[in-house]
Amino acid sequence: MIDAERKKQAQQNLAQYLQDGLIKKGKNETAKAMYLKNAETSLHLAEDCIRSSLKPYLWTVVISYYSMFYIANAVLLDLGYKTSHKIVHKVTNEALIRRSYRILWAGDGQEVKIPVRNDRIHPRAKSPNVAKTRKTVYV
Repeated sequence: MIDAERKKQAQQNLAQYLQDGLIKKGKNETAKAMYLKNAETSLHLAEDCIRSSLKPYLWTVVISYYSMFYIANAVLLDLGYKTSHKIVHKVTNEALIRRSYRILWAGDGQEVKIPVRNDRIHPRAKSPNVAKTRKTVYV
């Protein structure tokens, strides 16, 4: 759970990033689709690594991280924010802390965004896709 002080710090950082041009307002459906495709591909590759006889656990973690990173950036684009190339991982993290979203990856290949209030799923965010979810990615 992210405490109130950390959320406040993330809000201040996000405001500074907007001012510095590290994150900008805007949407890009092509980039969003690319992030979604990369997230799914990375997740499948991580699953393959887990099943591999080589047991490349370090690479499984790295690939899984990037899957979460890609889906997080897709959510930010959907919310109207585009990250720049400088300190992109930190900017993405701060923006999502500020927005307090959990992302569920539905089994049909579609993402479902669920707003979180006080570390619980908001009751109005119920979705029939959530019941079919086979993987949960918390960002």
